[in-house]
Amino acid sequence: MDWRGLTTKPASSLDLPCLNEAGLSDARLFDGGPPDHLDIVRDYLRARRGRTQLLPAELFAEPAWDILLDLYVSHIEGRCVSVASACDAAAVPPATALRWLDRLVVLGLVQRAGNFDDQRLSFVDLSPTALEAIERWVEDFLLAARRGGAEG
Repeated sequence: MDWRGLTTKPASSLDLPCLNEAGLSDARLFDGGPPDHLDIVRDYLRARRGRTQLLPAELFAEPAWDILLDLYVSHIEGRCVSVASACDAAAVPPATALRWLDRLVVLGLVQRAGNFDDQRLSFVDLSPTALEAIERWVEDFLLAARRGGAEG
């Protein structure tokens, strides 16, 4: 159990692609996902962040979606994402981000694994279900953009 009473499985019991057998970060670029998907999601995230330069940030708080998209980019790039980094991606206060991250774990959209060398550090990644859902969303987004009506 982690410090909040949540079950955190050791890295060896979860298939987090960015962790090696010892539960240590093993960042590498993945071949997974169509190449344009990574660029599309990066651009989409950049555009979402840009809105806050024009209007108040609190109008755009969507922490779960921000976490999922950031984890998607990191997954495709083969980068491990710490809980702290995932919370930063949410662009909301840390306690709020943690609640959303915990909710995503409970819903089975995010997997969480501990680090054997430092149990205080946990990593998160998309579950296969979330990865498939985001891939579908990107395909739909691209299709809508080609038709002239991208929806986000």
